[in-house]
Amino acid sequence: FQLQNVTTSNGESKTVVRTITNNSGGVQGGITNGEDIVIRAAFKPTSTIRKAQKTVTRDLQPTTLEGKGRHDPCVVPRAVPIVEAMVA
Repeated sequence: FQLQNVTTSNGESKTVVRTITNNSGGVQGGITNGEDIVIRAAFKPTSTIRKAQKTVTRDLQPTTLEGKGRHDPCVVPRAVPIVEAMVA
């Protein structure tokens, strides 16, 4: 452990006890330890569904849809609430 001088939001200076390193990312045993919480998240691209799927056209004619190639959607808009929910 080490002592560190910090300035509070109202301008006061005080000494606090901190850990020497934050290798645990601020969480130990599921409980925060007062250090900054560090989160590293990675997402892999969602894959194209190659299995033939039954569907209909705009004229309501039955047809099948089969993915060819890579058509990776952007999952970033969904990533934020997922990570928020995992941290909450």
